Amino acid sequence: MCLMHGAQAQSAACQFDWGQEGTPERVINKALELESACKKDEAFLFAFGQRLNVVHLYAEAADRLEGVLLLNPDHWAAQLEYAISLEGMGDALSAEGVLKNLADNPDVGETLKQQIRAQLDKHRLFVAGRKATRTQFGFITGYDNNLMGGARVSQFDLTLPGGRIPVTLSDESRPQGGWFGRLDLSHDGYFVESADKVWSYTLTGNYRYSPENAQANFGLINLLVERGSEQLQGFYTGGALLQLQTPSGSLLRQYQLSSGYDFTAPSSATCRFRLAGDVQRRAYPGADVLNGYYSGIAGYWSCPAWGVQAQIRLGQDRAEYDKRPGGMQDQYGLRVGKNTTIGSGVLAAEVDVYHQEDHRGYSPLLEDNLKRNISRVMYRLEYRKMLSGVGPYAGVEVMEQDSNLPLFRISNRVFYIGIRSMW
Repeated sequence: MCLMHGAQAQSAACQFDWGQEGTPERVINKALELESACKKDEAFLFAFGQRLNVVHLYAEAADRLEGVLLLNPDHWAAQLEYAISLEGMGDALSAEGVLKNLADNPDVGETLKQQIRAQLDKHRLFVAGRKATRTQFGFITGYDNNLMGGARVSQFDLTLPGGRIPVTLSDESRPQGGWFGRLDLSHDGYFVESADKVWSYTLTGNYRYSPENAQANFGLINLLVERGSEQLQGFYTGGALLQLQTPSGSLLRQYQLSSGYDFTAPSSATCRFRLAGDVQRRAYPGADVLNGYYSGIAGYWSCPAWGVQAQIRLGQDRAEYDKRPGGMQDQYGLRVGKNTTIGSGVLAAEVDVYHQEDHRGYSPLLEDNLKRNISRVMYRLEYRKMLSGVGPYAGVEVMEQDSNLPLFRISNRVFYIGIRSMW
């Protein structure tokens, strides 16, 4: 009885007249005040998400509507509003997938289906121009306690026929911390090729500058192009180019081709899966002994209604030249992320795990030609405010890399704050 009384009290506290609270700003501020006590109130979250859509705060609306779908996956009206949020954020392909699933669902009432068909008509007009784009720009500043990725050990042993000789690392090879600034730019879009095929692309660029260590400066550019099904249900093919540039010249060039199959979960219109195979060529112009060819398989899972995404991959990197230390490498990776709405912001958490094993000894001078293995874990926590078009954010990254060879044991801590805009 006490539990029932508490639930009734909460429900009463979460009810207010959305149309009588004054300006949209006052309505949203009032809802934010109530939200901490109403996170489990389905009706409140739905009404809040609907109102945020009306004032074009689509990312903020999506977070609330995802909360509704967690509480009730069969809330068809919330799925419709969620599709509107997705399209407002530029993800028109996912929006259409949600709308089509709703239109084909026999459990959806006719009145709501009329609204769904109207939204589909608006969607078709939206993509009739054959393309859509989105651009993001951000600037961050922060502190990195290991700008150059130096080993955390102070000395290691050389293994010679006559015994071990200890070697002390120079200060330049040890971790060096410092402040940095970084510019981030991304631009993505798509255009429709036919009734079922669509091209999409993402272009990203980053530039990091450290006033305390010029060697830590770098520029990175990455282009990804894909051709797949507009309904996110079918085969896709894609390619990518990446280049990393440092003050001393080009450090890495990577070329990638991938192909696989996209599909959605039968029980949820908002969860997406991808199975893929990819091949890569990695070239190091300043150290071609490290060049290699990677081939592997990967699986991706994204469920926005839960705020969860995951990726798993495994493959082999074959040396281009037989002289590469360690030879062929087995590589495994797992990345899991979770977004959680907190007040008027979002807390993004991510864990990235990587493991590598060489097929032959790394060097006769290191632990008697021991085969190297590397295990790395990276944790990232970022909080960003949800403001229309522009917002601040702050985060921390922690990386721990362990290895059976001391020279490859690395630790890294990064703290940063920044601001990001989207249009």
